Amino acid sequence: MNVLPPPSSSTGTGGEANASWSLQTPHDAYLLGLRVEHPANRSAREVYAAFLGVEPHTLRATEGGGVWRWFASDRTVRWAPQERAPWAWRKKATRDACESPRELWERLAARGILPPTWVDSVEREFFDLPARSEALVITDAPLTLELALRLASDVAGMVTAEALMREAISLLAPWGMPCPAKVRWSAFPTQRDWYAEGHAAVIPPYLADLVERTEKELARRSAFVTEFARGTTVPASRTFVAQSLLEVHLAWQQWCADDRRVPARREDWPPTREPRPRAPKITWGRCPASVAGVRFRELADPTRPLLGIVALGYTPDWIRVESATILHRGR
Repeated sequence: MNVLPPPSSSTGTGGEANASWSLQTPHDAYLLGLRVEHPANRSAREVYAAFLGVEPHTLRATEGGGVWRWFASDRTVRWAPQERAPWAWRKKATRDACESPRELWERLAARGILPPTWVDSVEREFFDLPARSEALVITDAPLTLELALRLASDVAGMVTAEALMREAISLLAPWGMPCPAKVRWSAFPTQRDWYAEGHAAVIPPYLADLVERTEKELARRSAFVTEFARGTTVPASRTFVAQSLLEVHLAWQQWCADDRRVPARREDWPPTREPRPRAPKITWGRCPASVAGVRFRELADPTRPLLGIVALGYTPDWIRVESATILHRGR
C-alpha cells in the first residue's frame, strides 16, 4: 500500500514515521483518518519471500508496495497493486515455506528483517482474544502465520509505535497511569461492548472527565471530527479510541491557550454542558497530586505520541501494570 502523507503539522526529527502528531487544522484530522489501520508495510515483499523460502527478486511483478495476503485455505500467497483490486499474482506455498509463526519469526530474524532481539523477547508479547471455551494465550511471537506476516511487514512502524507508546507512558505517569515495561500487541477486539465504559482506556479517567465538562473545545471539535470520519475507511466502532484522543488533544490545545490549571477537584471545573451518561459502575478517580494546580502549558500533552501511533496504522489501548497494549487490524 502506498504511504499516506503526514499532516503539515506533524513534528519530529526522524521523518513522518517518528513524529508525534499535532492537529492544527481539520485537514490534519482528515489525513489522520486516512491512516487509521493502514500501516505502511514497507517490508512486505521481503517478509513474504522469507516465508515462502525464496529470494525477494524471484517474486516478479510485485514491486512497488501493493497488498499481500496469506490464504491458508489453499496455501497461497496473493498480491494486488492496491486494496480491493483483483489479485494480480499468486504463489503456492511449498515444503520450503514456514509451518508456524515461531519458525517464521526465527527465519525473519536470521535474514535480518526482524531485529535479532525480537526472538524470545521479554519486552513485547502477543495476545489475541480467544474464542469461547478456548484458553487465553500470550506468547513472545504472533499466534498465527497471518498475524506474523502482517506485523513483520511493518517492522519500522512497530518499532516506532513501541517507542511512541513508551513516550506516552512517561507523559501519562503524572496522571496516575501505570508504567509497564512490556508492550503487548493484540488484534483489535470484536466485542461490541469493548468500550462500553464510555472512555478510551488509554486516557486517564480524570482527564477524560475534564474534556466532557468543557464546552468551548467541543464547539471547535465538530469540523475536526467530521474530517476525521471522512478520511477513515473502517467502522466507527474501531475508531473510538482515535476520535477520543483527537478530542482530548483539541481540548488540551485550548486549555493551554486559555492558560488554565488542572483543577484539584472536578467540581472546581464547572461543567458547561451535561456530561455524556456513563455506566453506573464507573467511578472517576481523584486528581493526582502531581498535576493538581499545574498549568496545562507546563505539562506535556500525552496525546501527541498516542496520535502518532494512530498515524502509523495502529491503535493504542489499555495501559496496565504488566503491559501497554497496541492494537492492530488482525484478520
